[in-house]
Formats: sequence, structure tokens, C-alpha cells
Amino acid sequence: MLSHEAKSIVDALAGGVDPETGEILSELSIFNHPPIIRALFLTSKALDTMVKKERSYKSIPENAGKSWPDVEDSELLVEFKKGIPVKEKGDAYRA
Repeated sequence: MLSHEAKSIVDALAGGVDPETGEILSELSIFNHPPIIRALFLTSKALDTMVKKERSYKSIPENAGKSWPDVEDSELLVEFKKGIPVKEKGDAYRA
């Protein structure tokens, strides 16, 4: 199950709604007890953080944080010493 799916279920329960049917939960339901509702809201906030992290990870390039291959690192150093800006060299590798 994905975090955003779990958050949707927890939010429904915290709101007193059956996540599968959309029906209002009985007043006798365990999900209508104040400590349970507070726990569900805390869980929802935690899941919200996870959902945001997952979204940000999707926007990060696949090679982010990885070392350059030795050959490219050496070439980059040579070009840097020649005064060519790193951004230009990096763009050449993306092309």
C-alpha cells in the first residue's frame, strides 16, 4: 500500500467515515472514541510527511547523490582547470 492510500483511509476513519463504503460510522464504533480519533489525526500528519517525501524523491534525478564515474570526474577536473564552468561540462553530459 502506498502512503497516500493509507492516508486517505486514516483520514476517512478520523472523520468518522467508513473508507470503503463512505457511510458514517456508528457512534458506538471504536473509531469514534476520542483517544482513537486523536491517534488517527496524529497518524494522518505522519503519513502526510511521508507523502511529501515520496513526492520530492520522485522529482530528484536518478543519479542525484551518486559519484561521477572516474573518467568523467577526471575530464571535469581538466576542463575546470581550463576555466570552463562546471555547469557547461555537466550540461554536456546530460545531452
